[in-house]
Amino acid sequence: METKHRFPSWLFPILYFVGRLIVFLSVVFRGSDAFGDLNEYFAMGRLPGWPFFDHWSEYPPAFSFLYELVYRAVGGHIGWFFLLFSVLLAAAGALGLFFFQRIADRIYGPAEGFARTAALFALLAPLPYTWWFYDLLPLCLLLAGIWWCIQDQPVRSGLALGLGILMKWFPGLALAAVLRCRSRRDFLRIAGVALALAVLAFGILWLASPEMTRASLSSQAGRTSWQTVWAYLDGNRTTGWFVYWDWRLDPAQAYVPRGNPPVISPWLTLPIFVAAGLFLFWRARVASDRSLISFIGITFVIFLMWSPGWSPQWVLYLPPLILLTLPIGQGVTLSLALLAITLFEYPLAINQFWYRAVFAMAGLRMLTFALLVFLWQRRTRVPVEAPRRVTASPMPAQQSSGSVRG
Repeated sequence: METKHRFPSWLFPILYFVGRLIVFLSVVFRGSDAFGDLNEYFAMGRLPGWPFFDHWSEYPPAFSFLYELVYRAVGGHIGWFFLLFSVLLAAAGALGLFFFQRIADRIYGPAEGFARTAALFALLAPLPYTWWFYDLLPLCLLLAGIWWCIQDQPVRSGLALGLGILMKWFPGLALAAVLRCRSRRDFLRIAGVALALAVLAFGILWLASPEMTRASLSSQAGRTSWQTVWAYLDGNRTTGWFVYWDWRLDPAQAYVPRGNPPVISPWLTLPIFVAAGLFLFWRARVASDRSLISFIGITFVIFLMWSPGWSPQWVLYLPPLILLTLPIGQGVTLSLALLAITLFEYPLAINQFWYRAVFAMAGLRMLTFALLVFLWQRRTRVPVEAPRRVTASPMPAQQSSGSVRG
C-alpha cells in the first residue's frame, strides 16, 4: 500500500528565516545594506515628526508609519534599525513562502506543491532585493489575500489586500482577477473590505493633515520616466531615486517634475493598455484557482508595460505568480530569465553608468512581459487537469480545487 506523502509547510519558511538572519547578522552592525534602500528608510525615519503630518512620503501610509515606528523603537540607532527591519523582512519572506506552499499544495497536490515551493525558495534565498528593499512585505500580503480568496474567506482576503494597498499599491491589482474569477458576492465582499480599509486610512489622513497628505499622494503621479523603454524615448537616464530625504519637509517639492517631460504621455497610452486588459478579461473562460492567479499576473504585467517607471525590486512579485501557474520547467526558466535581466540592469549596468545596456534590458523585459501575457491568457481559457495525488487507498483522487468552477 502506498503511503501518503506530505511535506511540512513550515520547512521552507523556517529555513528562509534562519538563513536570512545569518546574512543580516553578518553585515548589519557594520551599517552595510549594499545597494539597497535601508539607509533611505532610516533617513526618512529620522525626519522630525510623523509622515503625512510633519513631512510627506511617496510611500503609502502603512509602510511610512512602519519605518517611523521601527526608527523610534530602536531609539534612532542605525545598526539596530537595520537589524529590526531585516527581521521584519525575513518574517515577511517566510510567511510568503508559507502561503505560497499552501496555494501550490491546493492546486497541484503535496508533491508538486513542495517542488514548486522549493524552486521559489531557491530563487529568493540568494536574491539581494529581498533585503535591499521592503517589497517582501506587500508580496506576503498579496499571497495571503490570494490564499484566503481561494479558501472562500473573503473578509480575511479583503483585509490582506487592503493592508497590502496601504503598504504598496500592487496588491490592489488582484481585485480585477477576483471580479473575473469569483462570484459577484465574493468580489463585493473582498473589494468592499479592501477598498474600505484603504479609503478609511487615506480619509482620516486627509482630514487630519490635508497639505502633507495631498503632497504624498501627488509625489508619485508627478514623477518623470525612469529605467523603461518610455524613459529611453524621453531621454531620462536616471534611476528610481526620488529626492533627498530632507526635501520631504517641504510639500512644494512633491510637485516639482525632475527629468525630461514625456514624448508620449502615459495618459495617451493608458487607454490602449486598459483596452488590452479588458479584451483579455472578456476572453477569459475558466474560473479556477490557477486562472485567478494567471489573471493577477496579466493585470500586473500590463501595468508594468504601461508604467513610465520601473524599479528592479518589482521583479519579486513575478516568480511566485509564474510558479503557481505555468509548468514548473517553463516557470523556472522564465523566472531565471527575468531575474538575470534585472540583476544585470541593477546593480551591474546602473552602477557602471551603462545606460544603453539599461535600456536594452528594458526592451528585453518588455518582450518577456509580452510572452508572459500570452502564456497566462491561455491559462484563463483552457481548463486544467486535477493534480495527481498519492493516496493511502485505491479510491480515485478527488477533483482538485484548481479545476474549473461553475
